[in-house]
Amino acid sequence: MKSRTNFFVICALFFAFNSLGFAGDYLQFQDPQNTWSYDKGIIDTAKLTIRPQGAYCEYGLYLVFSGRELKDSSAQYEVQLLFSLNQAASLTDAKLWVGDTLVTAKLIDRWSAWKIYEGIVSRRRDPLVIYKNSATAYELRVYPLKKNMPRRIRITWLQPVDFSNVNAIAALPINIMTLSKRIPNLEVNLYEDSDWKNPNIQGISDVAFTNINHPDYGNVLSYTIPSANVKGQLNLTYDSPLRDGLYYKIFPTSATEGYYQFAYNPRAFINKAKKLLVLIDYNKLSTNVSINDLFSSIQATMKATMKATDSFNIIVSSFDFTPVQKGWISASSGNIDAAFASESVKKIAQYSLLPLLLNEGINFIGDDPKASIILFSSSYNERNVSQANQMIADLDTRMKRTINFYIGDYANKDVPTTKGPNGENYMGNDYFFSTLAKMSNGFYINLTKASNNIFNLTNAVFNQSDGVFFAFSMFVSATDGLTYSQYSSTNIDDAIIQGKPIIQFGKYIGKLPLNINASGVFGGELFNKSIALPNSDINTFGTKKMWTLNYILSLESKGEVNEIINEIIKTSMDNRILSRYTAFLALEPWMIKQQENDSIAAANGSGGGGNTSVEILGSNSNISIQASPNPFQNNVAITIDLANKNINQYVIQVYDVLGNCVKSFDLSKLTISGNRIVLNWDGTDTFGKYLLNGSYLLVIRSPQGTQTFKLIINR
Repeated sequence: MKSRTNFFVICALFFAFNSLGFAGDYLQFQDPQNTWSYDKGIIDTAKLTIRPQGAYCEYGLYLVFSGRELKDSSAQYEVQLLFSLNQAASLTDAKLWVGDTLVTAKLIDRWSAWKIYEGIVSRRRDPLVIYKNSATAYELRVYPLKKNMPRRIRITWLQPVDFSNVNAIAALPINIMTLSKRIPNLEVNLYEDSDWKNPNIQGISDVAFTNINHPDYGNVLSYTIPSANVKGQLNLTYDSPLRDGLYYKIFPTSATEGYYQFAYNPRAFINKAKKLLVLIDYNKLSTNVSINDLFSSIQATMKATMKATDSFNIIVSSFDFTPVQKGWISASSGNIDAAFASESVKKIAQYSLLPLLLNEGINFIGDDPKASIILFSSSYNERNVSQANQMIADLDTRMKRTINFYIGDYANKDVPTTKGPNGENYMGNDYFFSTLAKMSNGFYINLTKASNNIFNLTNAVFNQSDGVFFAFSMFVSATDGLTYSQYSSTNIDDAIIQGKPIIQFGKYIGKLPLNINASGVFGGELFNKSIALPNSDINTFGTKKMWTLNYILSLESKGEVNEIINEIIKTSMDNRILSRYTAFLALEPWMIKQQENDSIAAANGSGGGGNTSVEILGSNSNISIQASPNPFQNNVAITIDLANKNINQYVIQVYDVLGNCVKSFDLSKLTISGNRIVLNWDGTDTFGKYLLNGSYLLVIRSPQGTQTFKLIINR
């Protein structure tokens, strides 16, 4: 057990809206009654389910937190888990086991959740609460945990899939597992889907999923990742579900309305014949990418992006630089597999021979006017700017014509930084590779720009060898109707450059089929394509849910405006999707009913009838507040009955839903009669500016505590 000064400053009022905590992710067990007493948390059991839902996957993570290594067997601890998810993801469910009873969390506004949770913890009961603190940061708290009483929870979220022509990639939540003091095994269970085939875990050798009838999840494909392999970045991969560059789902809500989603790769229509010499250079000291992962990624990408009418050959860095064959090879699937099984490829060196490899590649191509070079390298030996310039000049003199170089740099281990000619920083061979690509009208991408994923890197390089989109636009139409409210989880420009599908969610009015209409300029030529989305692929659950998730994310990016925040809260609660302004709260079964009764009593209690609305959210029962009318348009009369006559002990302020103080009342100007204060407020801030419509909190502080009261402006 450790001791330290409490890092948290828990404000008594609305500042709790933005929960305070350490920077970054962590898991710890802390005694809320003695906050200096804490220890790093332990995840004893971890089980994960993944269900494809179109462009997203639904994740379910079951965790058991164990206090077996806590020293104080009598103390009650709070589980505090701060974790990160993809910025396009969001939680959709949370469950807490109270003994053997499974409790499903309610999704309520964040302020109410915080007040209820903190009040229950102070009374040492059993709650769970989950907040979303930023676009990627989440906070989970469970109370109590004891040395001999573990806690079980399950969280569910939707997270986008990373598509390519080769595969679909779903990142595993290894970042959560590695927060544990003792990293557990991770049991992975996959729900089968006819569109999603051949699951594998990138980064682990010899993965074999077994079809089982799981006691908790039913018929699934199951594999347990040993704790020793639960590290780094592990991804679940499937064969790409795209067919002819398209994968879609449609959810009709009526005969003429509904939701849609699709993943569309506009490069699917390209029929340009390719002749590619693939050069592979490997330095094991400068990359975490294994040779097996590198080869399998290049091999799969070639099979996905090349046709039998295309031609290829492969040369790897070795003592003799022997190509797979003497001439060009038809890029059939069988020939590509045979090439990677050949001795010429298998004998690749474990250190870089990049200059010699480039020279061999130029000699092989000669004056062939249609051939280009694909280069994959992890070397950073050519990082010196003057040496790089000299090497490019030497290569240029060796070429009988300008050869296009399409380069993927997968160096990611101890890569040094070099100053460029204008003082800019370059990582490793960035300067050499980017300059060579520019001089040859080619393309360059490093692993960082490819989201640190080798499949993304190889996919981007091979797709760019097709040619370049100089202009691109796209719209979706409905038969005898229109589409609207479109959202995308991908950046279209980045997707076009990297050869990845464009992901879009939208709504339609009209008849099916829908049509994707794409136009622009590719390789100097105009194009105009139309692709039909018939009603043959219906998705009853995921499509509407994912559109709603992206709608909430879009609203959250628009700024902190009350009308928008109120819409976020309503949409979040109606559709059970966590937002920055809502929270999941799970209570003991008997407490759920008690909280509902308390809410009814607060709404219908001592305030009486008429226009008076009493909604006491705070904890100081010595202060009584009434307001009429509430909601109000231009003016509200507020009556406050205090515990004593010493008015100087009180502070009266109004806060918005973000915790900002927008109004402070001058007590010397208020009407005071005995213990009663009567004030009239016109809905303006401290500077006299009218506040926007929405919910606000009247906050009264005194030495005896804090009382809050909800006011609603509705002009």
